[in-house]
Amino acid sequence: MITTRTLALFALLCVATPALADDLSAPGALLAARRDVTVVRQDGSSFAATIHYPGTSTAVGAPLNPAAGPYPIIAFGHGFLSPVTIYQSTGAHLATWGFVTILPQTQGGLLPSHGAFAADLVSSLDWLAGQATVVGSPWFGGVDGSRRGVMGHSMGGGCSLLAAQSDPRIRCVVPLAAANTNPSSITAALGVECATRLIVGSQDTIVTPSSTSAMYPNLAAPSEGRLHAMERVLECARRGRWHHAELDPHGRHRRRWPHGWGRSGHPALELRRQRCRRHRWRWLDRRPRPGRAARGVDGLRSRAV
Repeated sequence: MITTRTLALFALLCVATPALADDLSAPGALLAARRDVTVVRQDGSSFAATIHYPGTSTAVGAPLNPAAGPYPIIAFGHGFLSPVTIYQSTGAHLATWGFVTILPQTQGGLLPSHGAFAADLVSSLDWLAGQATVVGSPWFGGVDGSRRGVMGHSMGGGCSLLAAQSDPRIRCVVPLAAANTNPSSITAALGVECATRLIVGSQDTIVTPSSTSAMYPNLAAPSEGRLHAMERVLECARRGRWHHAELDPHGRHRRRWPHGWGRSGHPALELRRQRCRRHRWRWLDRRPRPGRAARGVDGLRSRAV
């Protein structure tokens, strides 16, 4: 149930973020492009990833649009046995609002290593930030490695907390229906000090709210204090199963889930997807309150609005 305190926190977020006058569930003003890349880890090994970014057109591989750059960077972790292609509309939506989102295609098998996947989220951000200084790279001068965040869905949501706990350079984390992982993302939350928004569905039967609720009290406060818990808001949908809200409706996820899940264009699905995107974008692009400049207070602050 959404309490009066939660509503007050949302009101404070509205004050802190001028861009909220826009409908954040709708696409932004920029064009979304994508391309597949090969990410090289520090040890020289590599993996495939997909990047969604503001482009000069919507064509695959279109040049990065420099108009509103350099852009914040986000690493997004996929769910268990889920290809990154089912998050294409999520990456595209973020791109239209001025975020460059990279989705590593690793740990997609039956026995994934959660720790390794979290490390690949960090490696993705490091590689992308490094490309900003490589002359001739599609990302040269176009991304800002100092503004980095992590997101993820289900397994990837739990791994996003592992990544945030391991890397203090990450400024914002938004797990969607975050599953508990091995090592435990619930325990890892104790070391997460950056701005965090946990989003879960009140009727999600795959990752239940109780799992996310266990993460919430463990989140560490920012260095300057709790700031009325603005840095660790727990948002639950009041109706319906949100677990698949971020999935594009095709493949194995096209099944007719209860309450309309998996049906392309179904009003219930579209409404939940819009609500999820609105809350997620608010957190990623939040502005600091006057005099509040400590890490964990400021979001990634896209310049595209």
